[in-house]
Amino acid sequence: MKISVRIPAVCYSAALADLDRPHPFAAERIGFFSTSFGMAGRDEWVVCLTRYHAIPDDQYVDDPCAGARINSRAIRAALQRILDEKSGQLHVHLHWHLGRPHPSRMDQEELPPLAQSMCATANNQVHGGLILSRDSAFADLWLPGHADPKPTTRVTVVGFPMRFLR
Repeated sequence: MKISVRIPAVCYSAALADLDRPHPFAAERIGFFSTSFGMAGRDEWVVCLTRYHAIPDDQYVDDPCAGARINSRAIRAALQRILDEKSGQLHVHLHWHLGRPHPSRMDQEELPPLAQSMCATANNQVHGGLILSRDSAFADLWLPGHADPKPTTRVTVVGFPMRFLR
């Protein structure tokens, strides 16, 4: 199975600018991308990230054990977008280093229940998590008709110049 994620350069730039901003107490920022998808072949998925959504400062929880934690209002807003836009949602954050990012233990524990809540809201959309680094990306996606997350094959920033986040 091939899964390609495509991010318009303007959305990618907006996400990086937001995720790189300092927060009064959180060590990192979190956002969401709205998603749409299509099939490029029998077993080839193309997931398009259509819009970036920043999390307002007052929707973070002051938790010294987490790099960042968001409250239920931020999660409800993402779930509401699923219903209003008929789109998927992708939780995104930034590990600001070179090379392929890997999910932390907390990411591995907390992302699946969030993604499953998004899937329960609309199981006909693509949901999941994306971690960006300075030159790469990691994504686990829950695809319609699949119970377990699937890793992406390629993440592409679409624009000029085209960027491949391997």
